[in-house]
Amino acid sequence: MPELRVLDRKPADLVRLGKEAQLHLNEGEFAAIQKYFERLGREPTQLELETIAQTWSEH
Repeated sequence: MPELRVLDRKPADLVRLGKEAQLHLNEGEFAAIQKYFERLGREPTQLELETIAQTWSEH
């Protein structure tokens, strides 16, 4: 599964990425994701981001 670069992106870029990938995550959620994966020392995979987005979904 490919990694998606999120660690070095600005909040507006992440929201745009989220819309393109149909993740529907907001800036705060992407900030939490960045912090978590910074601690791991790696970028998240597309599957990990999709799983997080679905888990955090409000519906």
